[in-house]
Amino acid sequence: MAAVRSGLRLVPIGFLLMGALGCGNPCDNESESVHKSLEQARSVHADLYAPQEFERARSAAGAYEQECGRQRNRFVLFRSYRRAQEAANEAKRLSDAATERGKAGEGLMRQEVLNARYEAGMAVNEAVIALRRERGLHGDPRSDALLARLDGLRAELVEMQRMLDRGGLPEAREKAVRIREQAIQLLAEANGGAAPAR
Repeated sequence: MAAVRSGLRLVPIGFLLMGALGCGNPCDNESESVHKSLEQARSVHADLYAPQEFERARSAAGAYEQECGRQRNRFVLFRSYRRAQEAANEAKRLSDAATERGKAGEGLMRQEVLNARYEAGMAVNEAVIALRRERGLHGDPRSDALLARLDGLRAELVEMQRMLDRGGLPEAREKAVRIREQAIQLLAEANGGAAPAR
């Protein structure tokens, strides 16, 4: 009879242990999905195009890890994974939001680059037309210098397109803006005046 009573007392402890160590532990089950969600946001460059949203997602993933660490340091019977599950859910929700904002931000940046590329190309073309008017000045040091700079700008346009093709949108945009500014300066010099005020 005493053995039966002892066995009955062990049953509730066994259920507690199963609850604490069982398959419902979000620190084991959610870790991979939390990290995958954050990596998905990083893969669409949310850290670049949606930095605030990405930082919130990263902080939420860190809070999830901290909560799991806290629970692992507690005695097994006193562990509670409710907050860890909530933190995991929040981290995944914020990562998904950062992913969407990152995609939208990348689309806007791409459009800005295409606009900058168009403006740079137009400025270079105007400089070409202005220099053609000076064709009779071949051999003139000033004309030769302008033509050399024009060749340099054309080469930079090709390099800017390569940057765009590689996905380096911020760098491509900056390069396009610089090309446009240099082409406007060159155009002004070809026309014998100063660069127009901007």
